[in-house]
Amino acid sequence: MRSGGSQLGAPARGWTRGNTDFMGRYASLKSDYKVTRRHGGRFQIMIHDMWGTDSWPSADATPMPGDNGSYVEFDRFLDTFFQLCISDGIVDDVWWDLWNEPDNGQFSNRGLARYLAYWNHAHHKIVKDFPGGKTTGPSFGRLPNFAGSMINWFTEWASSINANNSIPDMISLHFLYADGDLNISISQMTQILKDAGIPPGAAWNIAQLERHNAPGLRANWRGGLELHDYLANLLGKAGHSPNYLKMKGQRVVTAMTDDTLGDSFAVINPSDRRVRILAGCRPFTGTWSVRVNKLSALSLPKSGILPIQTWRFNSTPGIYDRAAEPDNLGYSDYTCCGDKVTITIEQTDPAVAYAFEFSY
Repeated sequence: MRSGGSQLGAPARGWTRGNTDFMGRYASLKSDYKVTRRHGGRFQIMIHDMWGTDSWPSADATPMPGDNGSYVEFDRFLDTFFQLCISDGIVDDVWWDLWNEPDNGQFSNRGLARYLAYWNHAHHKIVKDFPGGKTTGPSFGRLPNFAGSMINWFTEWASSINANNSIPDMISLHFLYADGDLNISISQMTQILKDAGIPPGAAWNIAQLERHNAPGLRANWRGGLELHDYLANLLGKAGHSPNYLKMKGQRVVTAMTDDTLGDSFAVINPSDRRVRILAGCRPFTGTWSVRVNKLSALSLPKSGILPIQTWRFNSTPGIYDRAAEPDNLGYSDYTCCGDKVTITIEQTDPAVAYAFEFSY
């Protein structure tokens, strides 16, 4: 969970709007932390939200750390923040996101050099003054293979953190592209880190993240109070997510379709001797398939008939509509040949996903 009170209005607009507004956002963050830890989750503190960057009419009007060459006010902010967190037990599994998407606002019109100076200052203060302080970033709003003329934000950031010993505990990026390929993005980011002399780390869809053992967070594009409710439009008030809860067992190696339009996530569960596959696509319609290889590894015949159960997860008309229960489409017989079976999907609605299950 990432939290910092973003988009809350008065009296919760952040530090730069006064102590009352800072405490308003802190109350929101404190509540989020308790809920997150109750469920065993990691917690990321979004510094820029607690600072209050979204509560000003323009980037130029926003007070920023390092303005006029001074970090006095920013350090006072962090010192106060640290004391509150320690007093309220907001310490375990806390990660400090140093600044969210600084490239998109080009660090509130202060530029790359100011951002790098800020990063180094904030990182060292957190590591020095907060118990077990862990940092994450840079949380850029783009990936290196989509950076274009702003690729220097990646290369100069990597060089700077190595030179200033301010390498974060976890490297995070935002994967927000419908046509993105995490294989390419991670490869390019890894090369940038290597060129700067930094050991590569994890980067910030489900299947692509699982494939690279990369922790990920669901993007939340709601505004105002809705940003703090509905669990990023994933769940309703009385909802739950049985689909992913069923994906227990040993994760299976998967790969995207050759055109990268379709993907899957699969597990083998020895407890009930079931194979479960979640399959979904990018925004497109057409025919695609999921091929399961090495059936004999599960003591299944290399050829013959394999009954496979299909579930369909339907789309909803709007974000506030309750999602229907998955449709159980029953079992169909699939022909196995050459130690593999192919499941063909007729994708008429890109928002519809499928699950396939079979026993072994």
